[in-house]
Amino acid sequence: MDTPEAAERLITVHLVRHGETDWNLEGRLQGWTDIPLNATGIGQARAAASALAGREIAAVISSDLSRARQTAELVAAQVGVEIVADPALRERNYGAAEGQLESDLERLFDGQLAECWSDPDFTFDGGETRRDLYARIGCFLEDLVASPPGLEFVLVSHGGALRVARGVLEGFPVEMLPKWSFGNGEVTTVRVDPAEVRS
Repeated sequence: MDTPEAAERLITVHLVRHGETDWNLEGRLQGWTDIPLNATGIGQARAAASALAGREIAAVISSDLSRARQTAELVAAQVGVEIVADPALRERNYGAAEGQLESDLERLFDGQLAECWSDPDFTFDGGETRRDLYARIGCFLEDLVASPPGLEFVLVSHGGALRVARGVLEGFPVEMLPKWSFGNGEVTTVRVDPAEVRS
């Protein structure tokens, strides 16, 4: 049971995945490739902004890739703050696989792609492993919650990056990350004790 003192330490973090892009629609890996939102994605970003309206948001911090930044701009305008863009919140770099259809990759890996994805040390040529992503986002979040912009803030990022971010915030090691998924424009809220965030 949380004590009042423990409750006072908690920070509310809203994790927002960017809205849809044409590559999402086509099933292509995006990674660091800078793809903008499509019309559906803009609508999803507006819906996310509306869901956060009226909350006391101290900051909106976003990946610097345009699909996340466009989403963050709509959220920030709704809650009345400026966005801060940081490359630490980028999606995992998928290297040579970026732009490829996931269905083509499945055939390339003889139906074993899901097994590869589950390995935190798997990488496509020239890309990052999940362990690399965990280290990058973990360092960023440790610094952020050690000196937070306020008691409630928004992080706008990407599906794979948000899975890792939530894992860091909730204390899961990279080898044991739950298989959370985040829909385009979805808002996931977590409350965390900064003293317990360790990567």
